[in-house]
Amino acid sequence: GDALANADAVLETLRNIRAIDNDVLFCISTNGLLLPRYAEALCGAGVSHITVTVNAATPETAQKIYRYADYDGRRYTRAEAARLILQNQIEGIQKAAALGMLCKVNIVAIPGLNTGEIPAIMRRVKDAGASLANIMPLIPVEHTLFENFPRPAHDEIAALRAECEPILPQMTHCRHCRADAAGMLCD
Repeated sequence: GDALANADAVLETLRNIRAIDNDVLFCISTNGLLLPRYAEALCGAGVSHITVTVNAATPETAQKIYRYADYDGRRYTRAEAARLILQNQIEGIQKAAALGMLCKVNIVAIPGLNTGEIPAIMRRVKDAGASLANIMPLIPVEHTLFENFPRPAHDEIAALRAECEPILPQMTHCRHCRADAAGMLCD
């Protein structure tokens, strides 16, 4: 799930940790839907790094990736959900960056779906204030929406990163930790 889906509990946990360890670094990973609402509170709780997963530049592509968005007690679908998600992702990155948080963007490369617009995603998120990007290959999982899409080869990801490096610095040491890792890559 998304860290901000239960933001009150997450913020309370961050504040409790901060009370006993003032030196810990906090990074929150999110799909960005609720980031505009919680950016200030996250900053106030000591979050210094935000990772936002942005997988589309256009509503046409986004509606093929995001089937729906539950927002303020309402379920949005198709193009309406896509527009809401894309708008909130950019607005959230803008707010977080303006508050001084380092904003990294993860992009899952889905061949035949979003790979052609990854440079456009890079330009949008850079303009919003992102300072680093991580293009990751899709890992097809059985019984999911993307189970029949191919996993991009390493050289395809390397080529996308090389194409996008002039737009936004690329993180190239990803080990597929997604949002469930603890610690640092070297530990």
